[in-house]
Amino acid sequence: MKLFNKEKDSRGCMRFSFLGLLFFIIASLIIIINPIKLIVDDQLSLRPGSLLFKLWEKPPLEVFIRVYAYNITNFENFYKGIDKKIKLEEVGPYVYQEFLENHNASFSTEHNTVTFQPTRRVKFIREMSIGDPKSDRITVPNIPYMGVTTAVSEFSLLGAIAVRTLMRTLRSQVILNNITVDEYFWGYDDPLVSLASKIIPNVIHFKKFGLLDRMFDEGKNTVTMNLPHKSKSNNIDAPISERLVSNDEYNDEQRESFDTIVDVLKNIEPEQQEYEKPFIPLIRDFSIDNFNGQKGLKQWGYAENNPYGNSECNTLAGTYDGTLFPRNITEGETFRIYRKTFCRTLPIVYSHPGEVDGVEAYFFKLADNAFDSNIDDPQSSCFCRRGVCLRKGLGNITPCYYNIPAAVSFPHFYNGDPSLLDSIEGLDPSEEKHGSEIVLQPQLGIPMKVRSRIQLNLLMGEIKFNSDMRPFRNIVLPIIWIDMGVESLTPGLLFLLYLLFSILPYAQITLIIILYAGGIAAFLKAILYIRWIPNRMRHLHEKALEITSIPAGVCKVPIVIVSGPAILSLDNKRLSIGGGKILEEEMKCLTSTSFNEDDDEFEDHEVLGTDISRIHY
Repeated sequence: MKLFNKEKDSRGCMRFSFLGLLFFIIASLIIIINPIKLIVDDQLSLRPGSLLFKLWEKPPLEVFIRVYAYNITNFENFYKGIDKKIKLEEVGPYVYQEFLENHNASFSTEHNTVTFQPTRRVKFIREMSIGDPKSDRITVPNIPYMGVTTAVSEFSLLGAIAVRTLMRTLRSQVILNNITVDEYFWGYDDPLVSLASKIIPNVIHFKKFGLLDRMFDEGKNTVTMNLPHKSKSNNIDAPISERLVSNDEYNDEQRESFDTIVDVLKNIEPEQQEYEKPFIPLIRDFSIDNFNGQKGLKQWGYAENNPYGNSECNTLAGTYDGTLFPRNITEGETFRIYRKTFCRTLPIVYSHPGEVDGVEAYFFKLADNAFDSNIDDPQSSCFCRRGVCLRKGLGNITPCYYNIPAAVSFPHFYNGDPSLLDSIEGLDPSEEKHGSEIVLQPQLGIPMKVRSRIQLNLLMGEIKFNSDMRPFRNIVLPIIWIDMGVESLTPGLLFLLYLLFSILPYAQITLIIILYAGGIAAFLKAILYIRWIPNRMRHLHEKALEITSIPAGVCKVPIVIVSGPAILSLDNKRLSIGGGKILEEEMKCLTSTSFNEDDDEFEDHEVLGTDISRIHY
């Protein structure tokens, strides 16, 4: 009777050992390979067909532009000199939704860039607006009239007299009374603009003038953006200054530019080299390489072959269009944003860490001096035209808007020179209402929430030979201010972020723990086969069943059926069965008091009336 199989037990030990080792290997490979990171890196690379490409090509963000106009409430009294200050009433918001699409994406493997054409369109959202812009009416300055008059006064007395004569002939007015908001935003008839469109159609290609129409008519632009280098790891622990692309990773055009810089340096005297250093932009993932073929803003003095004349404020290379930023952003970083509408690059600086809808986020804001110009500051010195800088808080945009003296600022002159408020009533600057906020997801480098607030102003200088404009001399007159914002992520994009940063990483960690726990359990099972079970068998043998006094004819005895290793001993009066796992207990009949250990079976015959009181165990 064979109750134990050592070969079978050995196989069981090997089976559990192999299973435990397999679990450990799989868990270790998951840690080393990090499949979640591989999937994320693959889908978040900007290439045709990737998830990031689909999000970038047609961003699912809901971008709303809230526009506020300044209604002049006391023009007659101010014009006559009765009121010393012009009174403004903020009217709005009038809300428009902006839709961005990036078309004609062309990837260059040689330069590791993508070239594309961004297009934007807006749609009026009535339910989010304060009223109907086609019926709401306001009193506002006539921008072409004021702008041209001021511009000409700065250059020539004869020009100022000629413009004044022309204005009277065309019957242009300084102030637009009772004009609809829609006309003011998207186009109203002005005789000066109509005349200019006929004389210089290549410059003035529109017959009506509208503020938003001019601001958002950016034309057809071609942008080239730098892509991440596959050979360059994105070392988030390295200092920002060490994240420059190495020399062997620069494309041919970049190397040619730097070779030019080196050639220039060779011709510079050592004393000059000691005090003057050429500006070399920090080229990072998804930064702009060039805009319409230009790496800088020529209107602010950028020159391709004059590195010493370039600075951070007039260089486009290394800036961002605001849709994508580098992945793995660290605290304390600063980025410069460029949008053609604002005629300049604007710095955003790190504020603090936080969360948006439960997802990790870094909060940035427009720098407090984002619109300042300082002749001694390389980040803003180029904005000082002919060596003259505007007052604190004003950013010159005159070269981009037909040389009409204009400037951008924070709304209500927040963070601006206090003197800007001296001639105006109705403004109340505050950080909460007029500050900015840009929230980025640091691992992905995508905007999660945006509140970018900017005001457009007319710069009134020393106006000559025009009595109608005399009350506005040396005033910076607010016209409108806009709040460009992304309130929240779309549900689909929010779920994607949860999946990438909350669900998948924890699922992977849980799987690793389960695999390691399963491996440990399998190894313990194998150890039991080797050590614990044989010891248990010997213990059970000592407590084996005892069957005594088995006379002839008595055959109804209790037998314990066992499995696994067991020890069977038999003598004339005692049957001992020990070891193994008890499966069942039944009444069997022993027909013989002797059988061999190798017997697999034994016959049983039931005998009725057996006295079982003599049988014990």
